[in-house]
Amino acid sequence: MQITQETMEIVDNVCRAISKNFAFDHFEPDDIYQEAFIICMEILDKYDGDRPLENFLRVSLKNRLRNFRRDNSKYYKYQCEVCNNEDIDNCENCLRQRVIYSTKKNIDRPKNIDEVKNEVVYESSEVELLLRKEIFDLVSKNIPVHMRTDYLKMMSDVYVNKVRREEVIERIRDILRQNDCLDE
Repeated sequence: MQITQETMEIVDNVCRAISKNFAFDHFEPDDIYQEAFIICMEILDKYDGDRPLENFLRVSLKNRLRNFRRDNSKYYKYQCEVCNNEDIDNCENCLRQRVIYSTKKNIDRPKNIDEVKNEVVYESSEVELLLRKEIFDLVSKNIPVHMRTDYLKMMSDVYVNKVRREEVIERIRDILRQNDCLDE
C-alpha cells in the first residue's frame, strides 16, 4: 500500500484515540502510542482496500494491543513474610510482602538470584500494614457493586479512565469519612 499524507493522518488519529485506553503498569499513553504507531505501520501491508482504512486499523490495532498488554502485564500476589502463607486473610502472623511475578511472556524464562531479590517488595511497618489491611477491607466491603471492577483495576494498577477513576476515589473518600478514617 502506498503511504500518503492522508494515510499518515488516519494512522495518527487511530493511534492517539486507542492509546489512551491501553495504558497499564508502567506504560504511559505516549508509550502505547509509539507501540501502536509501529504496529499500524506493520499492518498497513495487510490492508486490502475492501473496507475503510480507519476501521481496519482500529480492529487490528485493538487486537494487537490486547496481546501486548497481556504479554507485558505484571502479576502481583501477596503472601505472609513470616510463614510464606499465601492465604493472608487467614494468617495469624501476616506481615505482608508483595511478590511481583514475571510478565506472561517471560514466565518460563529462568531467573538469577539478583532478579528474584528485586521482585519482592517488603511493606514498611507492621502497624502500617494492619492499618492498610483494615482500610482495604473496609473499602472492599462498602464499595458499590457497579464500581467494584474499576476499584479492583485501580488496585492492580490497571488503567481506568479519568471520570470513572475520580468517581471511585470520591466514593472511597465517602466510605472513609463515614467510618472516621479520613481527616478533613
